[in-house]
Amino acid sequence: PGEPTRLDFEYMRWMADFLNDAYPETKRAKSRLTHLGGGACTLARYFAAAWPGSRSTVVEIDSELAVLARELFDVPRSPTV
Repeated sequence: PGEPTRLDFEYMRWMADFLNDAYPETKRAKSRLTHLGGGACTLARYFAAAWPGSRSTVVEIDSELAVLARELFDVPRSPTV
C-alpha cells in the first residue's frame, strides 16, 4: 500500500539520495543491499521500487514486527526483498 518511493522521514531521504548519487543507474539493477533493522521495510520497499532488479536483505531481530510489516505494507517476497 501507499507509494514505496515516497520517503516521509528526512533521514531516509538522505540515505536514499546518497545511494542514488553513489550508484549510477547502470549498476542499480545488480545491487545487493542489506538493511539492519527493517522496521516497516520502508527503505527496502523504496529500493525494490526505485531500483528494479536490485535485491534487499532485511535483518530484523523482532520476528513479530517482520510478520506485521509483511501483512500491513505488502513487502515484496524474495528474491526482491
